[in-house]
Amino acid sequence: MDSDQFICKLASHLRISDKLLKLLVHKGVLFFRELFGKPGTPDSAKSVRISKAMKSSFLLWLSEKTGWISSELTERSGPEMERLFAEIEADLGAVSEADLNPRYIQLFLVGP
Repeated sequence: MDSDQFICKLASHLRISDKLLKLLVHKGVLFFRELFGKPGTPDSAKSVRISKAMKSSFLLWLSEKTGWISSELTERSGPEMERLFAEIEADLGAVSEADLNPRYIQLFLVGP
């Protein structure tokens, strides 16, 4: 099954249009690019780390959603967040943008 066939099948399963799913996948690629700060070139021989800016952005988002201040979150959940980032880095850090495929990315929920 090629990528377009997979997109059509997944879109049908999610009950959304192919165009919307392609947009979501495109946004996922843009997020991936920001997450690791790497271009679309297939230089994936080495693993990269999540940028500090993205970690800070996640902490700010989590602070807004929970009502806790950033220092509370870091104090209470810092090690857990670092393990989460490490897992994402281990799973996706060595993947080039050109090799991204929604079939194999299980860390993110794509839904309507």
